[in-house]
Amino acid sequence: MARHPDHKYAANAYYWLGEVYLVQDDPKNAVIAFSTGIKKYPNGGKAAANLLKMGVAFKRMKQVKHAQSSWNKLVKDFPTAPEIEKAKTYLK
Repeated sequence: MARHPDHKYAANAYYWLGEVYLVQDDPKNAVIAFSTGIKKYPNGGKAAANLLKMGVAFKRMKQVKHAQSSWNKLVKDFPTAPEIEKAKTYLK
């Protein structure tokens, strides 16, 4: 990611890095990976997925307000994303 930040899959790499951290039960680093992906590629193909999973990571850290904020941003900024229904479910 550092050597090829403009590669067409760079945005995906941050998402998958975050997923790896979630599987390893490391939500703090997952949040860092997902948020970096959002900051560097706000309109990338994984932006909505990053927000969804960032919310999941925050929830695992018992930071419910941050989780809700992530999901609300997804709903607001990406109303047609496939992840929208899952975000709405988490918000209930």
